[in-house]
Amino acid sequence: MRRTGRLQLIAYGIVAAVVMLMPVVTWPGLISEPAPAAAAPVPDHDRGPTEAEIAAYQKSFDGYCLSVEDVLDTGAHAVVHDDPTRESLLIKWGREQGVKGLEGPIPLSRRRQALDLVYREVRRRYLPQATLAEDAPDAGVKVVVGKPRVVMWAPEGKTADIAGEKYRLRHLGGSVAAEGRWGQYMFPQISRIRGGMLVVQVYVGGDSPGGRNYLYYVSDDMGKTWQHYTVYDNTDERPASEIALRLLDGEELRGPLDRDYASIDGAGLNLKTYGGMVRLGDLPREKQGIPIYTRKPGQTDWTRETARWDPDLLVEGKLPSPIQTSEAHAIHLRDGSLVTAVWRQAVMADIRPDGTLNKEGENHQIWRSYDRGRTWKCAGTIPCLRWCPEFPHPPADPSVRAHLLAFPNGTWVAAYRSQGLCYSSGGPLIVSSTADEGKTWSKPKAIRVPGCNPLGVVLPNGIAALSYQRPGVFLTFCADGKGERWGNDVTLVKAWRHQRNENSCCNGSFVVTGPDRFVYAYTKWDVPDAWGQARQAVIAQEFIVSRKTVGLRSGPEPRDRAGLRRTKQQNQGKRPAGTKGGG
Repeated sequence: MRRTGRLQLIAYGIVAAVVMLMPVVTWPGLISEPAPAAAAPVPDHDRGPTEAEIAAYQKSFDGYCLSVEDVLDTGAHAVVHDDPTRESLLIKWGREQGVKGLEGPIPLSRRRQALDLVYREVRRRYLPQATLAEDAPDAGVKVVVGKPRVVMWAPEGKTADIAGEKYRLRHLGGSVAAEGRWGQYMFPQISRIRGGMLVVQVYVGGDSPGGRNYLYYVSDDMGKTWQHYTVYDNTDERPASEIALRLLDGEELRGPLDRDYASIDGAGLNLKTYGGMVRLGDLPREKQGIPIYTRKPGQTDWTRETARWDPDLLVEGKLPSPIQTSEAHAIHLRDGSLVTAVWRQAVMADIRPDGTLNKEGENHQIWRSYDRGRTWKCAGTIPCLRWCPEFPHPPADPSVRAHLLAFPNGTWVAAYRSQGLCYSSGGPLIVSSTADEGKTWSKPKAIRVPGCNPLGVVLPNGIAALSYQRPGVFLTFCADGKGERWGNDVTLVKAWRHQRNENSCCNGSFVVTGPDRFVYAYTKWDVPDAWGQARQAVIAQEFIVSRKTVGLRSGPEPRDRAGLRRTKQQNQGKRPAGTKGGG
């Protein structure tokens, strides 16, 4: 039986060999032509990402930012919108610079790792001094952090799926699409009005405050408790009418309540234009100013006046108000003058000989008033900078906004918001200083990542506080009177890797409440209410700061050879075997 089976197998093999050697004969209608070879599968990197791949890529951004690279690359925004062009430019640049690990095609599954390699190289070249808040050095400042006090919860609340892109905005009459990222309750502006009461003004709407869409909350115990104060459409009502800039002698100034600018109607005027803008001095005089309201100490009624800008100011459609009610915006100098850095302005000095507008300095004009805020002249320009001067893509954009601080010794410090590598979020916080009132400036340096919307104050004790954010919200401090050493940072809202999970509108404000203290107002999304529901909230928090006498740390937390931050446990590691402790 075994022999028969063996012979059958041999016969089958002979037949199969003969068939394979025979020419192929086709009979029309009976045997079909052989099917063409199947097309080779499309390589992973040559097709668009699938929904599953996008979800997996977004998942790689879950959790807190643990390194500067995490913050620089704050989200999968381009991939989510099926437009990885800018990320591809970063990878292309990395290849041109010879960064290892970027060879060959890079599918979506490896894009996160490839971008991390690029960001490490960018950090090595351009951000050697920039750190995260938790790696900040000791600047010799003792910070006492007060309890966060809820000013308000957003009506109907807002919750975010922090691990993804889904948001819920339950606001009756509101638009989910209008502000799916930051919510409908934003820009908390905290002020101290006559009599000592604190007021927080909260804007209700999208990302551009204006009109009369505000809520007001008041506190008569320095921010420990808050209550809603109903204000209708009458601009003379308190406390809305009481929010003002207070000068050193007690006189108060405030701009229009309904908006921070005046619209300019140039209809029927034949005006010369410069890059689409017109010179303010070419307009009729009645259109060259913006209304402000003033009140002397002891007076109850406000007097309407007109504040006027430098006639060489170039304007386009609207004229901004020089009077910002936040204490952080207008600075009192030793000679009694006021100085401020106004965003998105340009003067005739920015016009090139060919008549085109040089926008390099557009965002960084310094304006000064010697007559108590009635007229404002351009006093100089904060130097425009590019924190990646050799990078040919988005980081080459100039800085976005500059905020000014003035120390008692006469030093001014400009804190810049800059663009990120791919997005407006995630760029570094940059500082530059001047000792001659803006004539010359120090070389700008990046000190933190991120650096969006910096705002700060210098307290009467000479210590400066500066906020920076997006992603997250943080405070940093300086006690050297020069703005050179910043540290002892405090984290108010943690930074998430996913760009859209900013967890805050990232537009807070300061009010000084004593020689060594201030209250900072900001927004935070995931504050639990009395029922445990995470809701968007406005927070007010007190900080008391003073100088330390001992214990200065020389620099940021130690890092290993790979550039990774060492943990406190690693820094306190066990002593090598066989060694003895020293004295």
